[in-house]
Amino acid sequence: MINKSLWAFDELEIFELFNYKCANCRKSAVVLHEIVFKSLSQNWKEPGNRIPLCAECHEKAHGNNAQEYKVKFTEIMEKKIAKHQD
Repeated sequence: MINKSLWAFDELEIFELFNYKCANCRKSAVVLHEIVFKSLSQNWKEPGNRIPLCAECHEKAHGNNAQEYKVKFTEIMEKKIAKHQD
């Protein structure tokens, strides 16, 4: 479980949206991953750009298949936001 005192309110909202679980494998989330990296976007904190991941999935997201994970995480986040807004 994450230490809630280390995260800002808007970040905790993202974790809560996914019940503090990794959006990819459902293990305990430990990090918020930027789908569009900070270095590539001035608006990296915009809604829908950060997704909770476990350590293993976060490592994979920065690995050789980073582009595939970017597409997958974008789809996951879009579905979760749409479902949450219903």
